[in-house]
Amino acid sequence: MTELNLRKQDEKNYDVLVNDDQAGTLNFDDEQNAWVFNWSEDGTTYEESLQETMEELRDDFQSGLDDDTVSSFGDYKYEK
Repeated sequence: MTELNLRKQDEKNYDVLVNDDQAGTLNFDDEQNAWVFNWSEDGTTYEESLQETMEELRDDFQSGLDDDTVSSFGDYKYEK
């Protein structure tokens, strides 16, 4: 099972930890009014709600594991 956690930097910036490894950052973009997950040199926009964003992000990481994908986000490597 993939464990997804946030480490708070401030109200609009978090480190995203997957199984205690940093996978990227989650930042609130005021222009888009949404949370953006940033990894490597890319990013994905999610929801306005942090809770909904975390649920979708957790599903995305888990589906990467379930689909036998080596990496769902940039250079982040999954431990199988």
